[in-house]
Amino acid sequence: MNTIQHNEQGVALVSAVMFVLIVGSMLIVYLRMGGYESQLVGVRIKATQALYCADSGIEYARFRLSNKAEWISSNWGRIPVGDIGAAEVQFIYSVGSTAGRVISTGIAGNISRRIEAVIDYEVSPFERAVCGVGSIQASGNATTNCYDGAAGPYDEGSATGCGDIASNVIINLRGNTNIQGNVTDGGNLNMKGNANIQGDVTTGGKVNLRGKAAITGSITDNVNPAPSPCDPAIIDIDDKVAQAAVNNDNRLIDPGYLTGTEFRINGNKSVTFPAGTYYFTDFRVSGQATVNIAAGDTVNIYFSGAGPFNITGHGTVNVSDNTARLRIYSNSSAKIKLSGNSSFAGTVFSPYADIKLAGNNIIYGAIFAKGIHLSGNTKLHYDTSLTDAGGGGNTVTAQIISWRETIIQPDS
Repeated sequence: MNTIQHNEQGVALVSAVMFVLIVGSMLIVYLRMGGYESQLVGVRIKATQALYCADSGIEYARFRLSNKAEWISSNWGRIPVGDIGAAEVQFIYSVGSTAGRVISTGIAGNISRRIEAVIDYEVSPFERAVCGVGSIQASGNATTNCYDGAAGPYDEGSATGCGDIASNVIINLRGNTNIQGNVTDGGNLNMKGNANIQGDVTTGGKVNLRGKAAITGSITDNVNPAPSPCDPAIIDIDDKVAQAAVNNDNRLIDPGYLTGTEFRINGNKSVTFPAGTYYFTDFRVSGQATVNIAAGDTVNIYFSGAGPFNITGHGTVNVSDNTARLRIYSNSSAKIKLSGNSSFAGTVFSPYADIKLAGNNIIYGAIFAKGIHLSGNTKLHYDTSLTDAGGGGNTVTAQIISWRETIIQPDS
């Protein structure tokens, strides 16, 4: 009897030991799994942070490449990204191209992820008050100067002398024309009457002064090769207009002012354009009509066809005076005309057509055209915020055109 009891006690002891071993093993497995999951979560967090760091490196490159001087192949080294990690950024560029490749490796802890992006650039055509592919003719009391639109509306008292003008061919200034800025000319510069340039002059031809005409800055003439500062190919205007002809937001305009692609407003009427892309073959603002741009919006107008494109009378286009909010692009050969007491704020790019500014009109922004004629009491106030370089020609718009994550190959 005692033997049986001892056997039962032995079996119970073995069972208890087995139970403890099994539970212990399960506990060890559970703890190990918990630790593994914690490690996995930690790795995922670091991997996400590494991707953020790599993306930050791409944005750093885009910001840096907004300065054209930076467009050389470079290894920019390690860039800190807050307190989560860093990005090692490299830029690869072939001289003469308008695109380069950025390789950004994000690092967070011992995790690395890499992004490659292709970034291209578009140089601003609005680095001067006036740029003419052909000739510039100015007479009467025509005036150019500049202000910083980013600092606020135009103020006569704070306007400065950087209303630069340039032509690839020839510049003729007469009457009381007052150019408060530098002049660059591919051919001869002819001045007479009381015409005045308050800045430096660079020409590919001669400088001819008659009457009381004067230049207050330095004169560098007969430059070889002759300057050609206004490149009509700086924007692919035909492609942009063609795209706008097919895809536009004309439907957003009050139909009372639009017949097909012809926009007309007159009298005391007023219309507001919301943000969008618009395409016209006829654009006329006359009387005391007003074209407004919706608050905070940006409007791009593309123009083609026989025209005309006229802002006359007391017509006002973009009363806000915020020049960056209205951009006009034309591939038409029809002359653009602003006359009377009209007012316009924005930029005009029209490499195939002349622009005529006459009367008492006021322009805030910049003009790029085939030929430019300024007369009467025309005042052109160049907004330097159109290029951060203040007209110096060094600022470009850098944009990402492709983006992908690549595999980092392990060291062999």
